[in-house]
Amino acid sequence: SSPAFKTIWYPAIAGACTFFIWTVLCRFSYMPLIPALIHQEGFTLASTAWLGSINFLGYLLGALLGINFKKYMNPILGIKICLILSVLSLGLSAIDLGFAWLGIWRFLIGLTASLLTVLSPVVILEKMPEDYRGRVSGAMFTGIGVGVILAGFLVPYLAKTSVVHAWLSVAFLAFIAVLIAWKAFSDLSKIAFDQSSVQSQKIN
Repeated sequence: SSPAFKTIWYPAIAGACTFFIWTVLCRFSYMPLIPALIHQEGFTLASTAWLGSINFLGYLLGALLGINFKKYMNPILGIKICLILSVLSLGLSAIDLGFAWLGIWRFLIGLTASLLTVLSPVVILEKMPEDYRGRVSGAMFTGIGVGVILAGFLVPYLAKTSVVHAWLSVAFLAFIAVLIAWKAFSDLSKIAFDQSSVQSQKIN
């Protein structure tokens, strides 16, 4: 309930959640699913490779759009839209309707995950006092480590049982991360730091 937690560390946790979603969505959850997609849903090795390329195409487009995103939309609103679309894309990937269907969601996952990666650190760090930016940045990157661990251990285990269970489980984890981060991003637009008052908030 302290001001320092509400205005500094809760946004840092929200940033870690977006990095966690990026890790789970775009990077490390798909590779363990490839053998299961081939054996359980009839994809070929070539088609799974194409799906990976489609994902990276979305990632590239998201990075390019993120550079000038503020010209087109409020970045906090953009982050919220990306959070919702990311969870929906994961959940809809569980439906087995073939290559084109999964390709659409892999592209969208890449796009939204990339935008989250570009926008969330900028939005959060620009609200932080200079004394805290290094620590907040480090805290946000812990989301990547947590995502790598969960994707590396949980997804292969779930994929042995069912690809559907794996997709839905990853979507559920992303949904929990969205719930944690949502209010922090809503509050960020209200934060206006006064450096002198921040000093009084520091925890000894």
